[in-house]
Amino acid sequence: MAVITVATLKFDELNVLWFNKMELPTAEKLLRIEMAAVFERELNKIFSSQRERADSDKYLLYATVYATIMSSTYIEITNNYFLKYVLNIASNVKGLSEYSQKWIVKHSEQFAKEIQQTTQRLIESGDYDNAFSVSRARTISRTEINALCECATLEGYYQSGYTKKMWVSFKDNKVRDTHKVADGQVRSLFEPFDIGSSQLMFPQDSSLGASAKEIVNCRCVMQPVK
Repeated sequence: MAVITVATLKFDELNVLWFNKMELPTAEKLLRIEMAAVFERELNKIFSSQRERADSDKYLLYATVYATIMSSTYIEITNNYFLKYVLNIASNVKGLSEYSQKWIVKHSEQFAKEIQQTTQRLIESGDYDNAFSVSRARTISRTEINALCECATLEGYYQSGYTKKMWVSFKDNKVRDTHKVADGQVRSLFEPFDIGSSQLMFPQDSSLGASAKEIVNCRCVMQPVK
């Protein structure tokens, strides 16, 4: 795969507006915008290639390959940006925690598998437009980059010596009721938040089996608590 670069990348205005509303320091917003733009571009490449082969009798074989490519792309973005994001929060990083290392590997495989399964269902129903749409790539990139950055945030808290974290809901009329209720909820650093009937280690986390309705396009963030 070609080396990912943002040297000539133009950020999508919708992503800029979307991330800019989140309750984050400017440096973190800019990094999330950049990461999402890179990931969205790579997802659109994958979707374009998939669409060309969607009617092939060998598509299921291709599907496994595409899931691997998607997972590898996520890992590459992680390698390029994760530590950089952590350093926005922690001034001294002595090596990533075991939690973050395991989460990254597991999540890169899990999310790619789930995206591919959804793509397959959309293809089987004949809904090619949604399966390979730019808007779907954008939604995926926003959600997955936010998840990755929230994991990096948790890592930053750990490296900085914080022992607790607090859920901070985005305060507008679009916020899910379960996220409004969770606003201000405090947990130990490696204890999950209770969001509706789901548990999440941080906003957009799916590692504990959280429902997609609590994850997709979420704009909540965390704050550290001593």
